[in-house]
Amino acid sequence: MNTATRSSEKYLKDNSRTKLAALLLTGSFVEGLYISTGLIKTYPKDLLPADSRNLVLTPLMQIILNQEKSVDELIIMLSGIDSEGLIGTIKQRSCYASDKIPRSEH
Repeated sequence: MNTATRSSEKYLKDNSRTKLAALLLTGSFVEGLYISTGLIKTYPKDLLPADSRNLVLTPLMQIILNQEKSVDELIIMLSGIDSEGLIGTIKQRSCYASDKIPRSEH
């Protein structure tokens, strides 16, 4: 998927479709987080004992938590683009969320 995303992003940038490239990248990133958090939320509780379940899910949780820098970079990328319509909404919501979520020390 990363290769397809990078290839699409390069094509869109090369063809002066930066706004569309930003939306594509943002959508892919958000969808990946959505799927990952959904996996954690819906992982069967009766499939494995709690310790084994935690061994399976903890690395995925850590990956999600480590996305803070990527979110920051995504916000920076979006801030350089015209803020009309959907991009403006995404930027507003990300700023709202970043005010509500405690940041880790880098």
